[in-house]
Amino acid sequence: IYPNPVKTNLNLAFSTDGIGPVRFLITDLSGRVVWRKEEDLGYTGAFIRSFDMQSLRPGTYILTIRNGARQSSRKFIRQ
Repeated sequence: IYPNPVKTNLNLAFSTDGIGPVRFLITDLSGRVVWRKEEDLGYTGAFIRSFDMQSLRPGTYILTIRNGARQSSRKFIRQ
Protein backbone atom coordinates (compact mmCIF):
# COMPACT_ATOMS: atom_id res chain seq x y z
CA ILE A 1 0.00 0.00 0.00
CA TYR A 2 1.32 3.40 -0.88
CA PRO A 3 1.27 6.15 0.02
CA ASN A 4 0.53 5.56 3.66
CA PRO A 5 -1.02 7.75 4.99
CA VAL A 6 -3.44 8.11 2.06
CA LYS A 7 -4.92 11.46 1.08
CA THR A 8 -6.88 10.67 -2.09
CA ASN A 9 -5.76 7.52 -3.96
CA LEU A 10 -4.56 4.30 -2.42
CA ASN A 11 -2.14 2.42 -4.66
CA LEU A 12 -1.82 -1.30 -4.22
CA ALA A 13 0.76 -3.69 -5.63
CA PHE A 14 -0.12 -7.38 -5.30
CA SER A 15 0.34 -10.72 -7.01
CA THR A 16 -1.89 -13.74 -7.50
CA ASP A 17 -1.16 -17.37 -8.15
CA GLY A 18 -4.70 -18.30 -9.06
CA ILE A 19 -7.15 -17.20 -11.73
CA GLY A 20 -10.48 -15.96 -10.49
CA PRO A 21 -12.07 -13.27 -8.39
CA VAL A 22 -10.00 -11.00 -6.19
CA ARG A 23 -11.93 -9.34 -3.39
CA PHE A 24 -10.80 -6.09 -1.83
CA LEU A 25 -12.39 -5.18 1.51
CA ILE A 26 -11.72 -2.17 3.69
CA THR A 27 -12.87 -2.31 7.29
CA ASP A 28 -12.66 0.21 10.07
CA LEU A 29 -11.06 -0.82 13.35
CA SER A 30 -14.41 -2.00 14.72
CA GLY A 31 -14.61 -4.55 11.85
CA ARG A 32 -17.37 -2.80 9.90
CA VAL A 33 -16.94 -3.09 6.11
CA VAL A 34 -16.78 0.46 4.71
CA TRP A 35 -15.68 -0.27 1.13
CA ARG A 36 -15.57 -3.31 -1.13
CA LYS A 37 -14.65 -4.17 -4.69
CA GLU A 38 -14.36 -7.40 -6.64
CA GLU A 39 -12.36 -7.95 -9.80
CA ASP A 40 -12.26 -11.11 -11.90
CA LEU A 41 -8.68 -11.70 -13.03
CA GLY A 42 -8.13 -13.80 -16.13
CA TYR A 43 -4.48 -14.55 -15.47
CA THR A 44 -1.93 -14.88 -12.66
CA GLY A 45 0.90 -12.46 -12.03
CA ALA A 46 1.69 -9.06 -10.54
CA PHE A 47 -0.84 -6.24 -10.54
CA ILE A 48 -1.04 -2.60 -9.51
CA ARG A 49 -4.37 -0.96 -8.76
CA SER A 50 -5.33 2.53 -7.66
CA PHE A 51 -8.48 3.15 -5.64
CA ASP A 52 -10.12 6.49 -4.81
CA MET A 53 -10.36 6.79 -1.03
CA GLN A 54 -11.88 10.27 -0.81
CA SER A 55 -15.22 8.82 0.36
CA LEU A 56 -13.57 7.45 3.52
CA ARG A 57 -13.49 9.60 6.63
CA PRO A 58 -10.04 10.27 8.11
CA GLY A 59 -8.95 7.39 10.33
CA THR A 60 -7.23 4.02 10.47
CA TYR A 61 -8.46 1.17 8.26
CA ILE A 62 -7.56 -2.38 7.28
CA LEU A 63 -7.43 -3.46 3.65
CA THR A 64 -7.91 -7.18 3.05
CA ILE A 65 -7.26 -8.86 -0.30
CA ARG A 66 -8.69 -12.34 -0.95
CA ASN A 67 -7.94 -14.58 -3.93
CA GLY A 68 -9.05 -18.17 -3.54
CA ALA A 69 -7.63 -19.49 -0.28
CA ARG A 70 -5.05 -16.69 -0.04
CA GLN A 71 -5.69 -13.64 2.09
CA SER A 72 -3.53 -10.67 3.07
CA SER A 73 -4.35 -7.67 5.26
CA ARG A 74 -2.59 -4.33 5.72
CA LYS A 75 -3.36 -1.37 7.92
CA PHE A 76 -3.41 2.14 6.47
CA ILE A 77 -4.32 5.66 7.52
CA ARG A 78 -6.69 7.93 5.59
CA GLN A 79 -5.78 11.58 6.24
